[in-house]
Amino acid sequence: MNFCHHCELEIARCVCDALSGLHELVRSQKERMQDLARRAVACKHWRWMWGMAGCQGERVLDVSISGSATIVDFEDHDSRGRLPDEALPDLTDPATIGCLMELVREAYPDGFNIGQVKRASRLHDWHQSKRAFCIAVHQDGTELYLRRDSIAAALVAALEHAP
Repeated sequence: MNFCHHCELEIARCVCDALSGLHELVRSQKERMQDLARRAVACKHWRWMWGMAGCQGERVLDVSISGSATIVDFEDHDSRGRLPDEALPDLTDPATIGCLMELVREAYPDGFNIGQVKRASRLHDWHQSKRAFCIAVHQDGTELYLRRDSIAAALVAALEHAP
């Protein structure tokens, strides 16, 4: 297909704009997850657990009584070391999410429930619905409901509200 020079320039501009927008979206999602990870490690119930992944490509292999974690690098499995104090968890990693769920369970001995619900922008408008995760934590006979847009955000919110 042949396009005139003006059309080729316009197509190139549109592609560049689309790629720039995609880059900004990916960058903002990464920053959002890092902010969420910072909030998680700031919680009083936070601790590194065996199997968790860090944002820099490390996996926790062992955690000592003092809380220091031994890690292995994803890329170089022979490279072991200590997890840096400023390390952040990878909240997109399934094993890390499972460990985060265990931390919430420990923080709420009376129990908690978590589920995925659909929410719509208008009543009966389910074709435009978004997923939401709702967590109900039980403490001293009362329940607290937290609704967030991801399971990681719901679990971090529960940890933040833990007594």
